[in-house]
Amino acid sequence: SRMRYTTLGASGLRVSRLGFGCMRLPMNADNTAIDRDAAIPLLHRALELGVTYFDTAVGYCKGDSQRVLGEAFAGVPRDRLVLSTKNPAHAATDAEWWGRLEESLRLLRTPYLDVYSLHALTWETFTTQIEKTGKLRLMRQARDQGLIRHIACSFHDTPEALDRLAETGAFEIMTVQYNLLYRELEPAMRRCAERGIGLVVMGPVGGGRLGVESARIRTLLRNAARSTPEAALRFVLANPSVRVALSGMTTLAQVEENCRIVAEEEPFTPVHIASLEEEIARVRAHTAVRCPGCGYCLPCPNGLDIPEIMRLAIMARWKLTPLAELRAEYARLKAKASACQECHTCLERCAFGVDIMER
Repeated sequence: SRMRYTTLGASGLRVSRLGFGCMRLPMNADNTAIDRDAAIPLLHRALELGVTYFDTAVGYCKGDSQRVLGEAFAGVPRDRLVLSTKNPAHAATDAEWWGRLEESLRLLRTPYLDVYSLHALTWETFTTQIEKTGKLRLMRQARDQGLIRHIACSFHDTPEALDRLAETGAFEIMTVQYNLLYRELEPAMRRCAERGIGLVVMGPVGGGRLGVESARIRTLLRNAARSTPEAALRFVLANPSVRVALSGMTTLAQVEENCRIVAEEEPFTPVHIASLEEEIARVRAHTAVRCPGCGYCLPCPNGLDIPEIMRLAIMARWKLTPLAELRAEYARLKAKASACQECHTCLERCAFGVDIMER
């Protein structure tokens, strides 16, 4: 079966419709670095199955993600890969920003990056940091020097902010959050696509924890999808504004399955999506939570694994797993929710406005 390919908007960049999000690569036992023996075969298998788009960032996997991609793809012809990474140094000096770019090129072992993003952009960050510090000028210099091919950003803000950033004309490619449970950006995404911006979706499976049970989805879709990840990917790729769906894959089985889904299964039809609408509306009413499990809230000063606690709470509310199992998982956590000191650190970091302390 053949992977599907597309062009990333007016950038003209050819890419696989499934992208590998390199934020959740398997870690070693003490969670300090990536487990090479587990992770590198995943990256190689994805490439073998036709994935060309690999998305990473400076901080992913305890700062080890870029380095491992460089190791994994050292012998691969450069034109077989579309490498995407991000620069978080919005308020830093020009020299520090440039240092981050050079470090990314060194770790990824590449003379150039296909897609280079300003990381986790909001409208406020854009106006108070990017515009004030002239970081777009640096982006353009890097492009003129051939160090980067396309200027991009990853986006964490409101639909209005997405419209505004698109209107600046600064970005050829934008990476946005979009999934079955979080659809607020749809109209703004359509306007981005009309402007020729290539849209990449992160979190298509809601950080792996869309709070909808597979059996329920199978019933609703009359068995058109076998699993929640399958429904999630086919939903995202059905949106004509979306070019690439990124998936953070941690096992060989996930790589095989996601590649199969994107290669063999047609994106959903409007009929499929309508049959899901009702169920999703119910899920949203119950959970009213947009936690995609991205982990931007971490580390918690009191040692709470916030995304995991949120996940268990959603599973419990939806009775998706026997309560005894969830309680056992919760019991294994080092710090319980009661350890929260309401310091607000997580709220300041959350890109999705989840009322973490309340929950």
